[in-house]
Amino acid sequence: MKFAPKDTFIAYHEKNKLLYEFFVKTKNKPNVLAAVAGVFGENGINILASSAVGIGEVGYLYFFVDLSHTTIKIENIVEALKNLGVVLEVKVRKGFEDGLIVDELSYPVTLCKGERNAVIIPYNSFINNIICDKCLDNNKIKLLGLSIGKEIASFFSDNDLIESIRLAPDKALYILQSLGFVHIIDTSYSNSGGEITIELPQRNERLVSFIESVVVGILEKIFNKPVTVRSRVEGNVCKLVFTLV
Repeated sequence: MKFAPKDTFIAYHEKNKLLYEFFVKTKNKPNVLAAVAGVFGENGINILASSAVGIGEVGYLYFFVDLSHTTIKIENIVEALKNLGVVLEVKVRKGFEDGLIVDELSYPVTLCKGERNAVIIPYNSFINNIICDKCLDNNKIKLLGLSIGKEIASFFSDNDLIESIRLAPDKALYILQSLGFVHIIDTSYSNSGGEITIELPQRNERLVSFIESVVVGILEKIFNKPVTVRSRVEGNVCKLVFTLV
């Protein structure tokens, strides 16, 4: 089991657990946290991790829960929460595989300044707390990176951050440049495909594998076609060439 501070990242990994993340937006009043947590307790749901933030008249509650030992349906939990009278919104997300859940409902955070939009992804904390966990093999790291990459691309699309960009390659480049940790050194593409080359410090093989998968997830989501990757190491730098098939 690994944790990181909530203001950077939070994740939970334990085999054979049915893990879910709940985001509950509430009225910011006394005893709301106890009431919401009580719904989980009354239904035999174990809370593994939680956090609460109150801003003005609104509260934001996050819960990681284990549903392995309950038969109640998700929709019934959501209904019970909304029936409390203080809950404004409920979002639920299941881990991409049983036994692993990462906070995605509160991330990525966007920082808007002028014409640029930056996506804040606390990947350093993620690497330290999850990817370096020996319980996760390289295949799981790649699956997780792929999932997060597709979530990032969906986030940009769903929030109209790339609506004004006409060509798919330009949409992809805009997202990659916004991430901050991807250094693009070469591009050769048309609207139907091509190649993008990025450069990464060769700090950690698992880190490179994770970021590679994030980029693949973004490109596959934007172009809706498979992506192959070639890599080569030059000194302390790893260069990754992504080709749209």
